[in-house]
Amino acid sequence: MPNKNVDRINYIHYNVQRLASLTRDAVEGISTQLAATSLMAFQNRVALDMLLADKGGVCAMFGDQCCTFIPNNTAPDGSVTKALNGLRALSTELKEASELDNPLEAWMRGLFGKWKALVMAVLTSLACFLAILITCGCCCIPCARTLCARLIATALSKEDAPRDYEHQMVLLLVEPLPDDDEESYCDMTLTVY
Repeated sequence: MPNKNVDRINYIHYNVQRLASLTRDAVEGISTQLAATSLMAFQNRVALDMLLADKGGVCAMFGDQCCTFIPNNTAPDGSVTKALNGLRALSTELKEASELDNPLEAWMRGLFGKWKALVMAVLTSLACFLAILITCGCCCIPCARTLCARLIATALSKEDAPRDYEHQMVLLLVEPLPDDDEESYCDMTLTVY
């Protein structure tokens, strides 16, 4: 019986990975939308200030309640961008931590880079093909050759031994009982010649 605590830890680790990925995707979406919304608000504010310049601009209409600053958290050094970069790093770290350390795979990745998956697929296919070829070459072909040789030798042999077919024709050698026994019509006796 496997240890349930290991299964539980794996389950929690998997869900933390999912949570990090989903949070990263959500913050990326919010960041993109927020950047566009901030830019649009700034452009609208500039346009309104130009239109209302003869009346003192937008702030003259609103007085002390006028908003003049929009924090740019989506800028490269903004808090949203920093949090998003942290989530990306966490997601990558969790993914790398969950992978098994396979030296052959690491060697192949270092040797072939991004072509590793294709090369592994080709090598696996070639290995399967060679295994089938070796199996046929070492087992099936000699067996088939021996069977063909026996068949040809049997067909070409000059010795025709008389065959005893009596044991193959048992039903032809069976005689029915005489008519005076009416017990059963199916009872029969076997006569051997």
